[in-house]
Amino acid sequence: MMVYRLPTSRLLISKEANRPAWRWGHCFVAAVLLLMTLMVSAQSAWPIGEVQIQGTATITKASGGTVTITDGSYTWFPGDTISNGSGQSLLVLDDGTTLGLGEGASATISVTESGTSVVEMYQGSVLYTTTPDAEVQFVINDVVMTTASAADSSGAVGLIQVGDDGTHRAELF
Repeated sequence: MMVYRLPTSRLLISKEANRPAWRWGHCFVAAVLLLMTLMVSAQSAWPIGEVQIQGTATITKASGGTVTITDGSYTWFPGDTISNGSGQSLLVLDDGTTLGLGEGASATISVTESGTSVVEMYQGSVLYTTTPDAEVQFVINDVVMTTASAADSSGAVGLIQVGDDGTHRAELF
């Protein structure tokens, strides 16, 4: 019978309770990796506004799943999609931008890292107002429209309409 002798482990053992001693470098690397993971997942975890719904609307969450709301409110997260049924909704974003979506409107609303609100319109109409510092991009198919406010203005006000056939119309008030 042959007996093999395995080499001894190079694991450091602390004097207290014979537990492995962690090296500070390993702890630091682990902490940095954990922090980076939390930062990446937190980008979509923070709400960007609140929507008030009169009538019925279906919210498709960016995180998965759907919620149907009748005459109520919902905390808005980046990438959520709203589809208004028989009613209207008013979304107030944290930057002061207000989006009023009409009956039958459908859109996905998110915010870029630079703070620009992005509204992907699929159908229906949206009446919007912005603050002087806010920027909003409306995306319809391959067309991108960006609001811009003069430095001395009080913001932008406009209407975007998307027909069932994909045609669109924009008005600035």
